[in-house]
Amino acid sequence: MFLTEREIGVPLLVRGRQKTRLTLQGEVFLAEAKKVLAAADHAVATVRRSARGEIGTPNIGFFNGGTGSDVPAIIKDFRRLHPGAHVLFWTWCPARNPMRSLMGPSM
Repeated sequence: MFLTEREIGVPLLVRGRQKTRLTLQGEVFLAEAKKVLAAADHAVATVRRSARGEIGTPNIGFFNGGTGSDVPAIIKDFRRLHPGAHVLFWTWCPARNPMRSLMGPSM
């Protein structure tokens, strides 16, 4: 603790023979340190949720012409299981593929 006090330039503890207690600045530092640790815990939990696919934005693309009969049920289940995730849907139309206009109609 002495190294921390020396680094920030403020005494955080009143050291006595029988007892040690926080200074006013020590109490402020403790409260702020608890916030930092809570924020770090939250960051770790959020990253883990993201890794499990519980949050974020999955992109789901479909060919022009349909999704298949089971896709709506799958999406409904996904949204129920992962309410923090936002699903982005898009349709791919081969006639509008930018590469097709560059490569010609045989693509």
